[in-house]
Amino acid sequence: MSKGAAAAAGAKGGKKKGVSFVIDCSKPVEDKIMEIASLEKFLQERIKVGGKAGALGDSVTVTREKNKITVTADSTFSKRYLKYLTKKYLKKHNVRDWLRVIASNKERNVYELRYFNIAEQEESITALIVRRVGGSRRRTFAARRHFIEMGLINNSIGENIAGASNMVGVEKCQLYLLFHGETKLGNGFRGFLYFMVLAYCFIGLSAITARFFKSMENVVKHTRTVKEIDPCTNTIVVRHRKVWNYTVADIALLAFGTSFPQISLATIDALRNLGKLYAGGLGPGTLVGSAAFDLFPIHAVCVVVPKAGELKKISDIGVWLVELFWSFWAYIWLYITLEVWTPNVITLWEALLTVLQFGLLLLHAYAQDMRWPYVSLPIARSERPVEWVPEEIAPCRDRNTAYDEYQKLPGSDLAESSEQHSTTIPDKDNLFSIWKQQFVDAFMLESQESRKLNNTSLRLAKLFWKLLCAPWRFLFAFVPPYQIAHGWVSFILSLIFISGIAYIVTKLTDVISCVTGIDPYVIAFTALAAGTSWPDLMASKIAAERQITADSAIANITCSNSVNIYIGIGVPWLIDTLYNFIVYKKPLMIDNADGLSFSLLVFFATSVGCISVLVFRRLTLGAELGGPRVWAWMTSAYFMLLWLIFVVLSSLRVSGLI
Repeated sequence: MSKGAAAAAGAKGGKKKGVSFVIDCSKPVEDKIMEIASLEKFLQERIKVGGKAGALGDSVTVTREKNKITVTADSTFSKRYLKYLTKKYLKKHNVRDWLRVIASNKERNVYELRYFNIAEQEESITALIVRRVGGSRRRTFAARRHFIEMGLINNSIGENIAGASNMVGVEKCQLYLLFHGETKLGNGFRGFLYFMVLAYCFIGLSAITARFFKSMENVVKHTRTVKEIDPCTNTIVVRHRKVWNYTVADIALLAFGTSFPQISLATIDALRNLGKLYAGGLGPGTLVGSAAFDLFPIHAVCVVVPKAGELKKISDIGVWLVELFWSFWAYIWLYITLEVWTPNVITLWEALLTVLQFGLLLLHAYAQDMRWPYVSLPIARSERPVEWVPEEIAPCRDRNTAYDEYQKLPGSDLAESSEQHSTTIPDKDNLFSIWKQQFVDAFMLESQESRKLNNTSLRLAKLFWKLLCAPWRFLFAFVPPYQIAHGWVSFILSLIFISGIAYIVTKLTDVISCVTGIDPYVIAFTALAAGTSWPDLMASKIAAERQITADSAIANITCSNSVNIYIGIGVPWLIDTLYNFIVYKKPLMIDNADGLSFSLLVFFATSVGCISVLVFRRLTLGAELGGPRVWAWMTSAYFMLLWLIFVVLSSLRVSGLI
């Protein structure tokens, strides 16, 4: 801040000293783009003093130098508020995609206004013309203009932008999902229609996730034959040991599997943003919101599921503490990269370190499970559950005949480190019969159980639900039975289907944001987070009902949250930063770093409150789930309150209200 500007602010009219801000620009300021006189009038009308806009009037002045814009006012107001108003001005005047307001380098009352450069050399780019309409956040139009990058900020381009805005100056959102004729419908009806399609996608996501879990369970149950010589009898003993370690499978497969809808959505969002210097906010918003949904509503449901007086606790508290540590560190690390290390910028090394920490989590958890000295906690482990994941989680469940038969080996052959099962795999004819039955079941609207119902309303409701799920059931019938190749074929095809649905969800989010004016980040950490985490909620609820411990229900949550950060955010960042480094020799910019950092702080604070209650229940009641009904319901209400606090505060911050 220049001393002359500050003195002018204090000396004007003999009034008390006000405030002066300096906007440093990376290129010479062109009046046709910034319209300094228009910006001054805009600020005079919008700056609030004592809650009243326009009170300052002509006392707000904006002056322009070569690479600097100085804003001076008689009354003090925050730099953050000026930054917010400047962003609104850029959106209103159709230059939001070319000019970016970013945080200062910790210099008081100074922030930067950067021009959006795609490359240093001259090249032709295709740009979407945007304008602010009727309170909506941003409207993207199909009309496109070609601009020369090095000549982007000049008088002629300013005239072209204004002309393009007039040419396509309609108030309806021009984005559409399938047909251009959708744009002729009203925005309200379109918003309702797209939300219904989004909900239908979540139904399909839940159905394919059920198949994904079954295939994943079959992968984990894969055993290998080990022959050993008994030192006492000197005879050969045949053992069947699981290929996967329990803890490694819990992190690498179960946690990754439950988080894969969010991870695929974030990765697709990153791929769509390739070639842009700014990262998309849809993926990180969904992952942070999903972490909050997993931690608060799922705990709120699971804590009241056990019967009155029944207690269920985490069996291996040592592994849970390790996963909890890495979960908390994940969000601390994310905040450090966004606000401390390189503010608002993600470098290639930061993205790479984020991904590599997932490997450290796996190694540390395995060391704790194997009780390695010096790196593990000396905490005893209680009995683990026999089944690894719940049997059913999807509303559109296929009632196929299961061909899994398990035969326990003699007790002398059991080993603590792995369960042994002998699995009878169906022959080829039976496998094709199962696959054929999947298509038959897809079109079967009434089962034998439904026909026995005397309640007509309930029977019609089940019939309607089967009809609603029929398209998804037919589509997912192409996924082969999970008994083939130990479940790997079904596992991979399920991932492909989940990725396809995630792509449709990203397109829907763009259109919903365009039609309703809701910030995509708000949609991401509310609707998308809840929809993609719904299978997790159902799986945890069923596990809390059927399992003797709380491991499958809630112990996996902290691990899933770690996977959300290290893989769900780390991999998309790595893709974008690597592309920017190779093509542009520049890092990745985070446009909504302020809102994301605030959400992280709120989530961290509320998660401490949630974990503290779980630890308190473990110390007093001896278990995390169940107990006296009054205390269980009070705990559930407390967890839901924490989730509401997170959602409300994050939404208010993104909207610029706090």
